[in-house]
Amino acid sequence: MPNSLCEENHPMPKRKDDTNKQPEELKLFHDLSAYANRQSQGTMRLGRFYSNCVRASFAKCYEFNIYAWDNANTSSAFFWLPTLRGICEDLIILNYIQIIPSAQREELMANLMSHELHSRLKTQHAFFSNNRPHQEVLVPSSTLAAIEALEQDIRLVWQAHGWPNMNRGVVPPTRQLAEKRGGDVLATLYDYLYRLTSSTVHFSVNGLLRTGWGDPPNCKFSPEHFGDYYVAFGRIYGAFMFCSYFELLARFLRTDASTKETIQRIRESILSELRWPEMTTFEEMNLQRPKMTLVQTLVGFNRAATAKRLLDK
Repeated sequence: MPNSLCEENHPMPKRKDDTNKQPEELKLFHDLSAYANRQSQGTMRLGRFYSNCVRASFAKCYEFNIYAWDNANTSSAFFWLPTLRGICEDLIILNYIQIIPSAQREELMANLMSHELHSRLKTQHAFFSNNRPHQEVLVPSSTLAAIEALEQDIRLVWQAHGWPNMNRGVVPPTRQLAEKRGGDVLATLYDYLYRLTSSTVHFSVNGLLRTGWGDPPNCKFSPEHFGDYYVAFGRIYGAFMFCSYFELLARFLRTDASTKETIQRIRESILSELRWPEMTTFEEMNLQRPKMTLVQTLVGFNRAATAKRLLDK
């Protein structure tokens, strides 16, 4: 449990340029509004399931960043975090599925949608039957045999494209998908974001107790105590995810020179940040954070000025 909420002990002190002025990154994202609007336009017809999923996922990431970088929304930062995990999983799964030939890819997406609809209806029916039986709801209409056949069709596609021994489930483990197409870079990104966000979507003793601040042994619990940390967390990794779309799914998100320049400026902005939010901070452990050396600072700025990708070693 960290000591009192002084600036020195805060797990993520405010950026030095923090004022009531909106961050420059928000303007960069707004500059992409026309491009993002075009990319969010889809056509619901056969043959477009995959590309529509890419568009929908990209739109979600873009709007997340517009929201996260707006100072008017920072009080809710703790509740942003599960969305980041969803964005990361979108990227990994869509990145893998794009290697499957178009016809099979579309068949897979359509079958996954049908399977998910059945699962949702089945779960919904069970919930309302137990908790609100007087309310009419949609119920599953597919037979058990039909669902088993659907699952087999889904697995046949996966088996033909990297998962020959897949005999259960309908999607391989996300971490393994990341490792197979992306190697250590994408796998470790998933590991980090998965673990970082786990304490907000799963029961976590550490995640609950770390919100207690005060003068030991007394404390008050509130996610607001980590407010600046969650803001930085959502902004840095939200922008990281956004730039990653153009590194993993570029052929579905075609850009012109002006758009590429703006994306590069967002990439440079987060790379030039002297500190990214850590999973466990020095401050919350009541330890003094080591001062960054001049060499470390120069290396960071050099990478910001030269890197064209985030997902490279």
